[in-house]
Amino acid sequence: MVTEQEIAERFVDSLLGQGYQDAWQLLHPTLQAEILPQQLQQQVEQFQRLMGAFVRRLNT
Repeated sequence: MVTEQEIAERFVDSLLGQGYQDAWQLLHPTLQAEILPQQLQQQVEQFQRLMGAFVRRLNT
């Protein structure tokens, strides 16, 4: 069985690897109904413009 932490790590790894469709598929169906993969990509790109590029994950 996959843990919530593993799902969260896959989600973040997908976002950072620009796998927005893959990340979107990991979202709960309620969230999928609220945001499209393209919107998720736009939000991540905006966040990175504001905060800077991702360097590394500190813990797993």
